Amino acid sequence: MSKEIEDLRGKPVADLKTLLEQTRDELFKMKFLATTEPVDHPHKVGDARRRIARINTVLRQRELEKTSAERSGEKKS
Repeated sequence: MSKEIEDLRGKPVADLKTLLEQTRDELFKMKFLATTEPVDHPHKVGDARRRIARINTVLRQRELEKTSAERSGEKKS
């Protein structure tokens, strides 16, 4: 497993959401600049997209874990 995924899993949800917004802003700026001038490092756009996908994956996993825990708590009652 990649170091980045492990780092993301260790962060609280609030930090992940903040990081997600920052990364989306970076991606928007990179795309905007790419249309107006030549890009020095075009691979950074793909890196940002993958980082956004990883953050969304971790957030969704936590949401599913929470839902699963709530459902298992209801069945026991």
